[in-house]
Amino acid sequence: MDVTTAPSAAAQAAPPPEQPQAAFKNQDQFSALIERVSNTAGSYSEAEQLDAYTSLQRMAVTGGMIGMGADNQKLYNQVTSSSAIAQKVRQTGQAYTLAMIAGAQSGGASGARQAALDFFDKQSPSAQNILFQGHINAANMSGSTPFASVDSWRTSMLAGIKLDQYVESASAKGDPHVQARTDPKLAAALKLSDAKDQSATWAQQIADLFGLRDPIQDKVDLSDAAKQALGTVASPANPKPAPYEAGALASKTV
Repeated sequence: MDVTTAPSAAAQAAPPPEQPQAAFKNQDQFSALIERVSNTAGSYSEAEQLDAYTSLQRMAVTGGMIGMGADNQKLYNQVTSSSAIAQKVRQTGQAYTLAMIAGAQSGGASGARQAALDFFDKQSPSAQNILFQGHINAANMSGSTPFASVDSWRTSMLAGIKLDQYVESASAKGDPHVQARTDPKLAAALKLSDAKDQSATWAQQIADLFGLRDPIQDKVDLSDAAKQALGTVASPANPKPAPYEAGALASKTV
C-alpha cells in the first residue's frame, strides 16, 4: 500500500531561499575614487578630481560596478551629478555640443568640426583639459579612449574637415552616392564619412585618400663611381684608353 502523501499547496508555493549577495569586489577602489571626486575635505586638486571622475566613468562602462548594491549606486549618482568636477565636465561638454550644433547649422559637417576646434581653442588650459578628458576622450565600453592625446584628436578633426568639404563639394553637384558609382575616390570618401571609429587610423586613411602623406625620404647620394658600379649610370660607350706607362703590359700592343 502506497502511503506517500502529496506536498501541501503552501509548500509548493514557497519561494526558494534567498542567496547571499556576493561582495562588491571593487569596493575599495570605488570608495577611493568617490572620495576624490566628491573632495569634501578640499584636499584634492582639480586634476586629481578629474582623473578620479574619468576612472569612475571607465568602471561604469566596462562593468566594473556590477554588484555594487543600492547604497553604492545612490552614492555614485549623487557624486557624478552634483560634485564640482562633474558639473564642470557637464557644463563644458554641453557648451561644446551647442557650438558644434551652431556650426553645423551654418556650415554643415565641416562647419561643425571647425566650430568644435574654435570652441576648444578659446577655452583656458584647465577647461580644455576637463573638456578633453571628461567629454571628448571619454572611454568606450572596452575601457579604451578614442585618442592618444589632444594633438591626435586635433589631427583627426582637421582630416575630418578635409573629408567633409570634399563630400559637400560633390553634394553640390547632385546626389554623391549616385556619383560614387563611377567615382572610386568619392565612394571611398563616403565610406570614411560613415565610419564610427574616427581615431588616428581613420585620419591617416583620409590623408592617404587625398595624398597628404609626406613622401618617404630614403635617398642616399652616391658617388658617380658607386652609381656606375650599381648600374644606375651607364658606362661610357668608348672609354678613353689610359695614358701609356713605360713597362706596363696593358699598354703594349701585341
